[in-house]
Amino acid sequence: MDKKQQEKASDIGANPFLSGINPNVSDSSFEFDIALGSGDSGDVLEAISRLSESAMQTINEEALPCLPSNYRLYFEKFLQKEPVSVREKIRSIMNMQSDLENRALVFEKSVGESLRIIKQVLNCMSVVYQNFLIAQNVVKQYSKDMEQADNKLTLRNVMDFFIRDMDKVTKITSKQLDQIRDLYARSDKNMKQISQNSVYDLTLDVYNKSYFATVLEKEQKLCMEFNHSSILVYVTLSQEITKNLGQESPVFMMLLKTMAKFLQKHVQGSDFVAYMGEGIFGILLKYSDMIQAQELCVSLYQAAQITDVFVGDVNLQLDITSSIAKIMPDRSIDETKSACLSTLKIALEEKQHCKIYQQDDINGDSVHT
Repeated sequence: MDKKQQEKASDIGANPFLSGINPNVSDSSFEFDIALGSGDSGDVLEAISRLSESAMQTINEEALPCLPSNYRLYFEKFLQKEPVSVREKIRSIMNMQSDLENRALVFEKSVGESLRIIKQVLNCMSVVYQNFLIAQNVVKQYSKDMEQADNKLTLRNVMDFFIRDMDKVTKITSKQLDQIRDLYARSDKNMKQISQNSVYDLTLDVYNKSYFATVLEKEQKLCMEFNHSSILVYVTLSQEITKNLGQESPVFMMLLKTMAKFLQKHVQGSDFVAYMGEGIFGILLKYSDMIQAQELCVSLYQAAQITDVFVGDVNLQLDITSSIAKIMPDRSIDETKSACLSTLKIALEEKQHCKIYQQDDINGDSVHT
């Protein structure tokens, strides 16, 4: 507290009516920064293969269970012995594949900071509340003095003191309200960061659209790095079901929840299922080709045909339609999503159960089942 503030505080404390008012509220700065690493090029594939063999050999020699935690432990140990350029490149690839862990860290920091700010807001509100109570007592006390004033001069002196003291209270409270406004703005900014780093669609318990887009971007980089194929699949309910129920219907939402569980059950755990909105689910099939994607879509359709959803006395069949697009190095993820969506719309109109984006079709023609 500087000299002027100390004098103000002393002046307020000396007044018997204002001695309880606290002119200060603690404050602290807020910083939030996460640095992302980058990697250098090198013979990464050969190094990864060698490190994997060394890790597995050591685990076998020491008679340890072949668990992912043990494998990662020894992989990391052997990685430390590699040249810096190779080590950093491999770590950058590992970071791309462990995005959930990174997001969990960001999310935890954001939540912790939000809780800290909320606590400051509550403390500030408590101080303001106490100051308002004191201001009420000031008004009551001066009201009594005014009633007891026996002449105009005395009344005027009481009014002058009253206005002076209330002006002090107003200045202090205004400053504290500004602090509350600042804390609210910081809390709002942090809540947006939490939202940006969220992973799941809480209603359907699958990955959300935003996170899925990030996963697709990273998968495209991994496809380019390791020269493997991955596929994007969109799945939705048939046009007939959507028109009959309407997307705002509670029954339609029930079907979406059933569909989310259905997809999680029939899609491998290493793949990703996300809700894209408008009744559409996205599936990332990692290390898969068009034939495998078609086989999955056919199996999903067949499984859906024998999946019944009971709503009261009504039995609804889980009739689905799907589309397929390949994740290409020379095509942006937005373009791939757009291609998959447009293909899905065509499949719905043509009442096809599965349709491949025409440019990605292995036969050169649009294949449907």
